[in-house]
Amino acid sequence: MLPDLSQERLSLFFETIKKINSNLGGDTLIVDATRACKLFLESESASIFLLDDRKEILFNYFVDKSGKLKKTNMPVEESLAKSVFLSGKSVRISDVNAPSKLTKNLLCVPLVVKKKII
Repeated sequence: MLPDLSQERLSLFFETIKKINSNLGGDTLIVDATRACKLFLESESASIFLLDDRKEILFNYFVDKSGKLKKTNMPVEESLAKSVFLSGKSVRISDVNAPSKLTKNLLCVPLVVKKKII
């Protein structure tokens, strides 16, 4: 059974797809994609993780409560994001046992553009 998708969610989803397909890049695309993921999945938050060319540094992009794009970076080591990036397979973890209790569930999905994981 398909979920009941609101017009707002569908519009945002399709606008984001158009931007990706038109090769628009940079911060605007990351902000739009993050907001679209959050709204479409009805989640509390969303982040986009990108690996550098050498696959050594993981960049975490997220939109803060004021709507501004924030970026942190960290060594990749053996992160879930790196695993998903390298395998190309999605991972869903229910009841994440995080000490901070900031999240209950986690969904990590590779971003694929023109058959290439980005």
